[in-house]
Formats: sequence, structure tokens, C-alpha cells
Amino acid sequence: MQIHTFLPSFPTPPTLNNPLQTSATQSQSSIRAVTKPNQTEPAQNQTQRTSPAQSISSAVENETSDKPERIENQAKKQELEHLRARDREVRTHEAAHKAAAGSFAQGGPVYQYQTGPDGKRYAVGGEVNIDTSKIPNDPEATLQKAQTIRRAANAPAQPSSQDRRVAAQASQLETEARQEIAQQRQDSEGSRNKLAANFNNESNTSNAAGNLLDIFA
Repeated sequence: MQIHTFLPSFPTPPTLNNPLQTSATQSQSSIRAVTKPNQTEPAQNQTQRTSPAQSISSAVENETSDKPERIENQAKKQELEHLRARDREVRTHEAAHKAAAGSFAQGGPVYQYQTGPDGKRYAVGGEVNIDTSKIPNDPEATLQKAQTIRRAANAPAQPSSQDRRVAAQASQLETEARQEIAQQRQDSEGSRNKLAANFNNESNTSNAAGNLLDIFA
């Protein structure tokens, strides 16, 4: 046997006339209007703002990219400082040679240059040519010249190895000149002694002849 349950049907009230449904619908609509910007704002802020981790990473990348350029600029600065100091040192060194050599210097200093990062030329080496030859037949003048050359070679505050070799050559020239002077004095003294001896011999001969004349007179 089948039992059928019949429920009474009630008419559904119109939606527009239901104050609760209308209020709920309006509330949901009002909430969505307020919350929708709040839901999308984090996404917009995320695209516009950078997180601290991203900021640090970006700073590290910039510093890393700028580091080679800073190293290159620092290297150029150090090279320029070195070249400028070397230029001053070389010019002062050669000027001391020139001033002390006087008339024995053959012309002015001659420099070797190097171009720096700034495009300018800097002296990194130099020389002064000095006449180191003997003065013929005049050891006294050669002695004075050798002493001047030695002073000129040692004139800079820090003589180079070449300067010391020139000073040694000048000392040798000075020694040879002194030997020549001593030999000349010895020869001159010997000549005077010889003349004196000859004079004495001639005087003795004259006296002997006078005696003979007296004997045979």
C-alpha cells in the first residue's frame, strides 16, 4: 500500500515585497562595493612597491656593477700620482747634474717620457751628457775638471748606479791627473838639479883653468 503525503502549498510571496531579502541583497551589494577595492589593493601595492629583499638585491647589483668602474678610476688615479711624483723626481735629479757640471755639461737634460691616463707626457727617465775627457798637456786643469765631474755625478740626493759609475771614472781621472802633476814636478826638479850640477861643473872647470894659468904664468 502506498502512502502519499500531501503538503499544503502556500503562495510564494513576491521578491520585491520581501523586506528581508531586499535588505540582504542591498547589504551584500554594499559590502562588495566596499570590499572590492580592498581585495585588489594588495595586488596593486605589490606591483608598485618593492619588498626589502628586492631593494637589497637591487642595491647589491648596482654596487657590483659599479665596482669595476671604481677600481679602474682608482687605478688611473694612482698611476697619475705615481707619474707626477716620478716626473718631479727626474727633473730635480737632472737639474742637480746640470747645475754642478757647469760648462762641462753638453747641452741640457734629455728626458724619456711616458703618456699618462690623462693624455699628458711625464718624464720617467733622463740624462745629462758630461765631457769626461782629459785636457791635453794640462794635468792641473784635468784635475779640476775631474773634481767638478765627480761633484756633478754625486749632486742628486739619490745618485743612480750610472751616476756612481761616472763618479768612479772621475775619481780615476783625478788620480791620473795627480800622478801626471807629480811626475811633472819630479821632472822639473830633476831638470833644475841637472842644471845646477852642470853649472857647478862649469864653475869648477873655470877655477881649474885659472889655477893652471897661475901656474904657468
